Amino acid sequence: MKIGLVAPFEGAGRELGYAVLAAVQVAIRERNAAGGIAGRPIELVALNDEMDPYTASVQMEKLGMDDAVLGVIGPWSPGTAYHAVPFTGKYGLPVMLAVPYAGWLSENIFVLAPSPSAFAQAAQMQFGSTPDVAFETRIEDEELRKKMQEAFVEKGLRVVEGAETASPPVGISLIAVLGQEDFQDDTVLQDGRYARVLVLYGPYAPLLRRMLSRERWPAVYVWRYVCQGERYRQFAQQYVRKTGQAPLAPAVQGYGAARLLFQAMDAVRPELTRYRMRAALKAFSNDQTEGQGAVGMDWCAGATVEWVPLSELP
Repeated sequence: MKIGLVAPFEGAGRELGYAVLAAVQVAIRERNAAGGIAGRPIELVALNDEMDPYTASVQMEKLGMDDAVLGVIGPWSPGTAYHAVPFTGKYGLPVMLAVPYAGWLSENIFVLAPSPSAFAQAAQMQFGSTPDVAFETRIEDEELRKKMQEAFVEKGLRVVEGAETASPPVGISLIAVLGQEDFQDDTVLQDGRYARVLVLYGPYAPLLRRMLSRERWPAVYVWRYVCQGERYRQFAQQYVRKTGQAPLAPAVQGYGAARLLFQAMDAVRPELTRYRMRAALKAFSNDQTEGQGAVGMDWCAGATVEWVPLSELP
């Protein structure tokens, strides 16, 4: 039996790809050591998408054509997910998306990333909702940008855009919220008008450090899951032994997504089909906690989101 992983193993996103790969390998090794699924071992098919939308589509279709693949984890950016997801529907392939996603979701797609509401809640808790703070969302995906803006407003946070940010009012501290694929032009990261910059994805820490001066690091934040409990500690220990680094949000998601696929396999055996896998995953999703993503169902229960300074990440 196989599960698939679509992630970048070359180019600017390679640190992300290998971080996730290590986490999924930890999950598979644990499960195979416990007897696999009904005594059968689990194999991983990991394909490189180079964080390129077209390549992600090609790799996803390859996995869809392999009947032994019962579920896929990835892709790992909104752009690659947007282009690759349509290729999964005709194969009925369950896909675990670990990125904020605003596109149309068919019944075979399960989003594990925190919701815009969870991001906004974390921003409210850490940066407050005082009148002298305003947020500008700079996300290329228009639908995701709108949802993020709405979520911030619902949390009582002031949101500005366009002409307002060209000459912000005196005394207002602007905080930019950037999407995964929108910060590679470092003009916003370097713009002194922004008291802080929130980057929606932690795996880019190595890339961010190459782009930014050290003086700017304390002003740039990325998000991570905050997990507790003995199960998480065991995973973290294994992950550190394998990689030498503490697991960031994508590694936590990759491990949780693999566990969720195994949970679905257990629920439908001995009739392991993609159709039955989708039904099991849908049942799990109906029980999830609002805003936390499906990864909170079987492990990392009660996971929260927090913004962490780039300077504090390993």
